[in-house]
Amino acid sequence: MKIVIVGAGEVGSYLSAILSEQGHDVTMIEQDADACRRLDEAHNVRVVSGNGSSAALLKQADADIADYFLAMTSDDKTNLIASSIAKALGAQTVITRIHDSTFADATHLNYQVHFGIDFMLNPEMLSAVQLAKSIRNPARVAVENFARGQIEAQRFRVDDKAKIIGKPLKELKLNPQVRFGFLSRGPDHQEVPTANTVIEAGDYVTIFGPPQEL
Repeated sequence: MKIVIVGAGEVGSYLSAILSEQGHDVTMIEQDADACRRLDEAHNVRVVSGNGSSAALLKQADADIADYFLAMTSDDKTNLIASSIAKALGAQTVITRIHDSTFADATHLNYQVHFGIDFMLNPEMLSAVQLAKSIRNPARVAVENFARGQIEAQRFRVDDKAKIIGKPLKELKLNPQVRFGFLSRGPDHQEVPTANTVIEAGDYVTIFGPPQEL
């Protein structure tokens, strides 16, 4: 795939190294001359020196025919402008790194849609969410978010001393917003539980609901 990355900082450099090692055609755009030289010497990528917010430079870097365009500088405005221009030029999938939570607030304006961005990522926020999940429920096996975090799915193993062991689901006093979605018991038994399903020690269960209720 053809991938264009703006920003040769820690994130951009790491991405370029990994993607080029995987055999992708990677072009890096960076303003700093020293960073360009280091990148050119260290990785098998094409380096274009200049402003990633320039339509002419993006065209020179083939952003218009890129399968993926990644704006990974430390400056939100540069990332947003570069991403919007790249999308307008014809980049297939645009991924943008942001730091200011203002741009994640879609109350009055959906910035992601406005700028034509496919995926908008805030590394600090993602890290904070993952840490909060681990602190809130260290025993869970996996956690996934849906509907912008309003719904959460947690998968966990039923402890040997859990009070729900031996009880059918219909007898559990759960918040009506919480649902059991899936149960796995050993390598050969998986089911979508019903009201009469009885929980056993060692079962892996997946439940859905608002994070505060889970």
